[in-house]
Amino acid sequence: MPMYYFYDSLAQSSIFEKSNPKKKKQILKKITSNQKRIKKWSKHAPMNFLNKYYLVEAERCSILGKQSEAVDYYEKAIQSASDNGFIHEEGLASELCGKFWIKKGNDSIAEFYIQRSYRAYKNWGALNKLRNLEKQYPNFLKNTQIYGNIYDHTHTIHSNKSDHSMLDLNTVFKASQAISQEIVLSDLLKKLMIIVKENAGAEKGILILKENDSFCVVFQSFENNQYAEDVTLVNSFDHFPKTVFQYVARSSQHVVLTDACNEGMFMQDPYILDNQTKSILCSPIIHQNVMTGAIYLENNQTKAAFTSDRVEMIMLLSSQAAISIQNAKFYMDMKAAEEKYRGIFENSMEGIFRSTPDGRFIDANPSMARIFGYQSPDEMAKTSLNIAMQCYANPEDRNRFINEILTKGIVVREEGAFLRRDGSTGWGVISARAIRDKDDNIVYFEGSFNDITEKKEKEQADRKREIIEAINQKIMESIRYAKMIQSSLLPDHKLIEKLIPKSFFLYQPKDIVGGDIYFVEETDAGFVLAVIDCTGHGVPGAFMTMIACSALKRIVTNENISDPAMILQKLNVAVKTTLHQDTDHAVSDDGMDIGICSVQKEENQLIFAGAKLPLFYVLDNHIHLIKPDRQSIGYKESKHAKMTFSFTNHIIDIQKDMTFYLATDGYQDQLGGTDLKRFGKNRLKNTFTQIQHLSVEQQKQYLHNTFHDFCGDNDVQDDCTIAGFTL
Repeated sequence: MPMYYFYDSLAQSSIFEKSNPKKKKQILKKITSNQKRIKKWSKHAPMNFLNKYYLVEAERCSILGKQSEAVDYYEKAIQSASDNGFIHEEGLASELCGKFWIKKGNDSIAEFYIQRSYRAYKNWGALNKLRNLEKQYPNFLKNTQIYGNIYDHTHTIHSNKSDHSMLDLNTVFKASQAISQEIVLSDLLKKLMIIVKENAGAEKGILILKENDSFCVVFQSFENNQYAEDVTLVNSFDHFPKTVFQYVARSSQHVVLTDACNEGMFMQDPYILDNQTKSILCSPIIHQNVMTGAIYLENNQTKAAFTSDRVEMIMLLSSQAAISIQNAKFYMDMKAAEEKYRGIFENSMEGIFRSTPDGRFIDANPSMARIFGYQSPDEMAKTSLNIAMQCYANPEDRNRFINEILTKGIVVREEGAFLRRDGSTGWGVISARAIRDKDDNIVYFEGSFNDITEKKEKEQADRKREIIEAINQKIMESIRYAKMIQSSLLPDHKLIEKLIPKSFFLYQPKDIVGGDIYFVEETDAGFVLAVIDCTGHGVPGAFMTMIACSALKRIVTNENISDPAMILQKLNVAVKTTLHQDTDHAVSDDGMDIGICSVQKEENQLIFAGAKLPLFYVLDNHIHLIKPDRQSIGYKESKHAKMTFSFTNHIIDIQKDMTFYLATDGYQDQLGGTDLKRFGKNRLKNTFTQIQHLSVEQQKQYLHNTFHDFCGDNDVQDDCTIAGFTL
């Protein structure tokens, strides 16, 4: 296709001067259009196309009258063609440059370029073109060795010159055409050697090609259509005269021997001596000024078997063979690359596809079909006739994809939701580009598609977790602040040391904050001590402890009440009214259990009143229990939660070594052991009996250890508070 535009432009420029004005405009428009394409190709492969662009540009500047620019482009075209091994195009550029200077009337410069053109065509082996130049420019070529005897003008090593018959051009054309039509290397080599051997009249033929910088024998042809295709290094091959080939390899010139065993410089070659070889022809295969192989022929039946016309034919066929072999190798490499690509295509873990702009799949690999839930690529191509509706969770994403690819020519890692065949959705990332024809129309899109559903779901889960963690962090900060507030409600340890030096408080909230709390306040007669178990635990329980402590502080301190029963009654009213439990529209049904002791130091008495929370005391190693009233503080109005309920005081005369305990139900209700039974009230009473002789610090530690040993790996179920003191 590039060659068509190249020669089309040259053909158009050649008829420019003889054309009418309208035709001239059309020619210039056509050349300009062709140059745009050639320029694009030359950017990607300057070694192949830049000289062609320069030459057409030189012709264009010439017909436009831009003389200095034309000269510059001619020189660039000649140099680029020479540098990249396009000998025939070097000859063409030189010839056109010569014609340019002839038109300018400068024959001396024109002669230089015509002679340069002649040399290039001569090196290329274009014998008919040489005759044409000799006929067309005899004055310019009179001092140049004119084409005549093929032996003379190619500096061929020969042993005898003989007359030659006229070359059968029709035969050469057919043979050249037959060679050029073969694209599979093995078939090409076989056909080449059959044609060469038959047309040269040889008994034996050997084809030598350069493989990995070393010359190898790749094909041997014998009599009766016998042949061998083993590849052998020339240095290890003993079935032809190596000295002949070595000369050809050094000089890139062909060798013709009419009686090899009796005359010439190769008579002492071991092969020629052993076989008494008569006629030999060894012709180099040259591609872009580089020898890439050779054809060796021999005829041992007659002398001078290889006449000049046969030699000329072999030279021409060698030129064609050089191109055809190179093309076959390119084809072989292309097939290997295609097979490699097909392997990658078939086995790739990512989806690979081609689709039309109107939304149909042309091709897809197995991974692409699997991602979208199809059994095979064929099934996907046959059933997915509307990609926007069948493969996009949001069909508008297809329009955005097409708009971006039309604007930028490529889409890189665009994420979006896709639709599987079963209707389920997933997340994918697509990269694609538009493939266009020579007229810049989009033929299809090709690209890759990766299923990132798992990654996306993980990202979404991570984001949700981060949000939850952030929320939890704020909650925990609030809870820790609540703990600080709740801790500030606890009695000051200095006040406790002053009022009850022999005392301990085991305070173990289930969570950071809890629904248990204890209260100590000094009175005129002594002090008031209370242990409170509010509804629930955690933050709700903590709120209730704040209500309880605030109310107790006000009742005991502000109202100067130290009677336990009276304190409980007032506390009951305070809680109910605070939570609007005394109304019909009460929402909160919360409350608390509480045990209160009021110690009267002068009377040496302890007065106790309890709202469902008992008092334990140990005297003479015997445990005693003072039962509370079966009435709670707070809660909505009911049989066991009356606002007007009068609580009962219990008066105890304090005796020596008498130890008192107040405990919330968290300790005795804890589940433990292999059978998950409650710790129980009786076990708690026995524990109090066992520890009452210990110091208060030891009692606290014993109760702490006993609780956790009993709990084991089981969860702590409730807040736990125990107050112990000796008077």
